[in-house]
Amino acid sequence: MDYYVPHYVPSPKEPMVDLEFWDPDGRKEAAAAGQELVNALDELGIALDDIEIREPCSHCRRQDYLLSLGTINLATAREWAELLRKLAPFGDENAQGAGTR
Repeated sequence: MDYYVPHYVPSPKEPMVDLEFWDPDGRKEAAAAGQELVNALDELGIALDDIEIREPCSHCRRQDYLLSLGTINLATAREWAELLRKLAPFGDENAQGAGTR
């Protein structure tokens, strides 16, 4: 005995599942922002080895993902500061102590 099974043809309509289904809390957006930052700093010769995405805090006011840039030693901090001062549009002479006022 043969049974007839009609051929299913889905109707063209909006997708049932969008990206929010797979990433409801925005982690992919945080990853994309982190990727942009790491790539931009890498072009300047700055490597963020310990960068990580921090989950939203469930028991505090922070509702968004955060990018933790990691920990660097003092020599690296000075090296990066010197590099960033050289790239600053206002020049090296104005940057020396700009953050100490």
